[in-house]
Amino acid sequence: MKPNIRSSKIFQVRALKSKALTILLSIIFLVIVGAAAYALIYKGSNRASDGTVNSTNLSDIDRNKIIKEVSSKAEVLLADNKKEEAIKLYEQKIKQSNDAELKDGLIMNKATIHRDDKNYSVAVDDIKNITNPTKSSDIEEYIALTYRAAGDISQAIYHYQRAIEYVPDNYVMSGGEIRHFEGIINELKAMK
Repeated sequence: MKPNIRSSKIFQVRALKSKALTILLSIIFLVIVGAAAYALIYKGSNRASDGTVNSTNLSDIDRNKIIKEVSSKAEVLLADNKKEEAIKLYEQKIKQSNDAELKDGLIMNKATIHRDDKNYSVAVDDIKNITNPTKSSDIEEYIALTYRAAGDISQAIYHYQRAIEYVPDNYVMSGGEIRHFEGIINELKAMK
């Protein structure tokens, strides 16, 4: 008996279609699982329907994402000369958050609006509301700059000294950054 070439090819095509369908279904499954994981990790687990941040232990990714979203909206408002609305946006998000580090980041950004507007006393008041100061030379430098702009040289010197303490030992530019802060401290001491 002769083998039926036609039925053999049909069988091969069906087998190939079956493999393709299996691969396609596997890809769809992975996409659905990935989307669900993304939603749980980055969206659903930390925000209520009203935008309130529910978690007190956000990941740095979540925190930075929220700060970036709020900052982008505030920048648009500021570009449209709606400074008060931008400040209210920050105040609303600060009030809605239960995460101390997120609040502090939003407070810093709100203080920047006041500092850039030369409203130094309000900027300093905002900074005083920081509840969980991160041990970072960048944040201490920001605080020092605000106090310097407000004319409080003693507080500026204090925060530049703290900035020096928080320069990471493993940071390639640590020596240059420390010398920079020391130079500013000496400059401020001469102003006293």
